[in-house]
Amino acid sequence: MLSNWNQFLESLSSGKDWERFSQKISNALKSKSINYPFSVDDYYVLGRELTSKWRGDYELTHMIGKRESFREVNSEPSKIWVLKQISDKLGGGAKICDMGCGLGLVVLFCQKMGLDAIGVEWQKRLMPLHKEIGINVKYGDFFTMNLSFLKEMDIIYLYQPVKTAYDSLELLDLISANTSEKIVILYNGMWDSILKEIKNDPRFNVYYLDTNHNYSNLVLITKSI
Repeated sequence: MLSNWNQFLESLSSGKDWERFSQKISNALKSKSINYPFSVDDYYVLGRELTSKWRGDYELTHMIGKRESFREVNSEPSKIWVLKQISDKLGGGAKICDMGCGLGLVVLFCQKMGLDAIGVEWQKRLMPLHKEIGINVKYGDFFTMNLSFLKEMDIIYLYQPVKTAYDSLELLDLISANTSEKIVILYNGMWDSILKEIKNDPRFNVYYLDTNHNYSNLVLITKSI
């Protein structure tokens, strides 16, 4: 339990505190005025090395409903910086879960920043890689696995873990049902159609942070209390 949880709940009830926080993050992303607590060059170099090494062993994929799409998605390092800012806002020591962690770079670099991070990945073929780089990953399909462990999480990170709007909304339903009221979701790569849906969902407070690649959004989501 975070030490300042009562103060957090009080600030969240009005939403004003999260609005100010989101605006601050948005301004930093747009101006690129980010002081990274890790080497960005190391992040990109390691990402290229791991992708090249593991692509030779199998096709890097993620789910499109019940189908597989041949693509590995790597988050920009700025998104890891945002996770650190959210953790600091929550008082530090937040538990982070990257759902659809792929190679595990987000989890690894969160750990390098001293954060308590785990991943969820449906491809058990990645287990040797995850062990090699020393990260903790749970394996399974989001839509069938037991997600009760999410109750222990403070922050959930999503970067297009599924590739249809319907599946994205279903996944948000599952996350909502299996997390505590304090959960903060950072959704990277949310399409406009999904954003319109969840903005009208009374369960969530949605804060716009940035636009990625001119077609998808970075948003912060909290539960309505």
